[in-house]
Amino acid sequence: NRPHPPPSRSLSLRYLYHSQPEAVRTRIWSSLKPESGLLVRQLTRTKIDLPQVPLPCPLLIISGGDDRLVPAHAAQDLVHSLRADHYTYKTEGHWLLNGPAAKIVVADIHRWLIRGLGESLLIQDDEGY
Repeated sequence: NRPHPPPSRSLSLRYLYHSQPEAVRTRIWSSLKPESGLLVRQLTRTKIDLPQVPLPCPLLIISGGDDRLVPAHAAQDLVHSLRADHYTYKTEGHWLLNGPAAKIVVADIHRWLIRGLGESLLIQDDEGY
C-alpha cells in the first residue's frame, strides 16, 4: 500500500501525453506526483464489475482517438456497458485536459452538462446574469 511513483519519463511520453506539445509535456512531467498504491493496483490488476442496469444519472465518457493507454475499443465497451454519452477527440491521446485541445474538451463537457442538467449550472456574474 505504499505510494506508487509516477511512470518514467519515457513511459509517460509514450502512453500518457505523446500528443501534447513539448512545453505541455514538460509541465505535465514536472507536476506528476505519487499515486495511491492501492488505487494503481486496483486499476491495473483488477477486473472492475460494471453495473448491469442504467445508473440514475447522466454519464459522459471522453476519450482520445490516439490514446495508447486506453484503446478505442475499451472506451467503446465502457460507453456501451454504462449506456453513456461519448465524445472522442480523434487526434488526442490520453491526456485530454492539457494542451491545445483542453479548451475544446472543457467547452464540450460544459455544453453537455448544461443540456443534461439545465441552465442553472451556468456561471453567473455579480449582477445575476
